[in-house]
Amino acid sequence: MRRYPPPAALIQFLKPYDRGIQDLALALRSLVLEEMAPCYENIYDAYNAVAIGYGSSDRLQDGVFHIAVYAKHVNLGFNHGATLADPLGILKGSGRQIRHITIKTLADLAKPEIRSYVRRAHCLLFTAFKSNRQMISYSRSGGKLQIMHRYFVLISGIFLIGATMVACSAVAASATAIADPALDAPLASAKGEKTAVLAGGCFWGVEAVFEHVKGVSDVRSGYSGGSPGSAEYDKVGTGETGHAESVRITYDPSQISYGQLLKVFFSVAHDPTELNRQGPDTGTQYRSAIFYANDEQKRIAQAYIAQLNRAKVFARPIVTQVAALQSFNDAEGYHQDYLVHHLDQPYIVINDLPKLEDLRKQLPGLYKAK
Repeated sequence: MRRYPPPAALIQFLKPYDRGIQDLALALRSLVLEEMAPCYENIYDAYNAVAIGYGSSDRLQDGVFHIAVYAKHVNLGFNHGATLADPLGILKGSGRQIRHITIKTLADLAKPEIRSYVRRAHCLLFTAFKSNRQMISYSRSGGKLQIMHRYFVLISGIFLIGATMVACSAVAASATAIADPALDAPLASAKGEKTAVLAGGCFWGVEAVFEHVKGVSDVRSGYSGGSPGSAEYDKVGTGETGHAESVRITYDPSQISYGQLLKVFFSVAHDPTELNRQGPDTGTQYRSAIFYANDEQKRIAQAYIAQLNRAKVFARPIVTQVAALQSFNDAEGYHQDYLVHHLDQPYIVINDLPKLEDLRKQLPGLYKAK
């Protein structure tokens, strides 16, 4: 649940603008950071690459991306005169050759084409710029940006969005189509109530996904894996308590099976191949884990992971921990239904709302509106 706190220089820079534009600029910065992170060894390297990209003009010379802040919108474009070909008009570039895209609302940041633009552009330019540490620069509208690189020459770099699908090898799709579990519990003959405890990074988004799954009656955010005495947000956030941010899902086994819940978990709710992190959040508290309550849940979970690994559904092996549930401890009240109460928050818009759309599109038979 990192917010990527901006450096003081950037806060000062954005002061002349209204709150909406400030939020938009900072959210765009977070999106760029998230998409470029897989090109680095860890999120902190990526964070540093962004964080030092502000200040005197000489420190802005090596930036890959440039964010221009206007009164009513922000632009995201390339430095060094680079352009991106848009032969299919996906991004509605002028003359099919674009140097920037315009973003007017936080909702725009959830659009797949925007994220795709950031991901492909950064990954394509990353090799050429990888010796540099400054990846993003800002300017105000009307200001002159001094971007004359000392040693890199790029002559109208042409990168095909439609014909050439190039990205960092480590970048995973936001959702992955997977088969049903071969081993699963049969649907119960009568209505009942069971629970499942899963951990897949920040519990805000995982909770929201399962609240939209048919057969689920309740979802609670909380902490599992450590002792009850350390189940507090500030303590868990240190990564030293053994806890993982988790959700407890209450469901009707006559409507949905445990295996189907795991299908949602693996395909939509999170990336099970990321070790001790999820997207922008890093630490053991954000690990992927299944906390089983009985031998049946353990067998189903282990068999499903083996099945998906054999099928090579993901580009990397699944690293999800399968561990016995010792306790589930409710998180603080303000974490419950967090997405519902913060639909406009940049973190939610960028990281979690796309998961709900993936659930609706990819698993329509399991999706329910609220």
